[in-house]
Amino acid sequence: MQVASRAGTSANPGGLSDEVLYGDSIPLSRLQAQLEAAIEAEDYDEAAQLRDVLQRRRFDARLAVEEANDRFYKAFQSGSLAAMADVWGKGEHVQCIHPLGNCIAGRQAVMDSWKAILGAGRLRISVEDVRVFAGDSQAFVTCVEITESSEGRGRIAATNVFEKQGGAWKLVHHHGSPAR
Repeated sequence: MQVASRAGTSANPGGLSDEVLYGDSIPLSRLQAQLEAAIEAEDYDEAAQLRDVLQRRRFDARLAVEEANDRFYKAFQSGSLAAMADVWGKGEHVQCIHPLGNCIAGRQAVMDSWKAILGAGRLRISVEDVRVFAGDSQAFVTCVEITESSEGRGRIAATNVFEKQGGAWKLVHHHGSPAR
């Protein structure tokens, strides 16, 4: 496991290494522990640098997850099975629970369910009250889906769980339940 080193560069003499400042291979939990250790040691310059790195990495991850979540809803609204397939991750741990439905497990079964839903007709969908949490390799989004179709309007409370696969955020679990 890599640690924050004080191998400064000409642009950052005596400071944290470029790997810590600009890389993303060191887990956030490790950086957080190093921040706490720097504060305990009263090394406030290093603590400030680590704080800034943590804030940037968390912000970047949240933005990437929010974009992945947007791609899911664009695929949903477009009715494109190919776009929907691109959003979903791979693996038998992939699951989906549609409103009032049972748990569908495994990528193929999940994609079969979306084929049926997307083939049933266009649905206008927007989201509100979007909340994003992102870690190093897993993230989740909660939101309220506002749906409109020829049958009427609806509100669905949704949770979308993402996993980093091949460097990209992929949906591995979607759960929607009727909301008030």
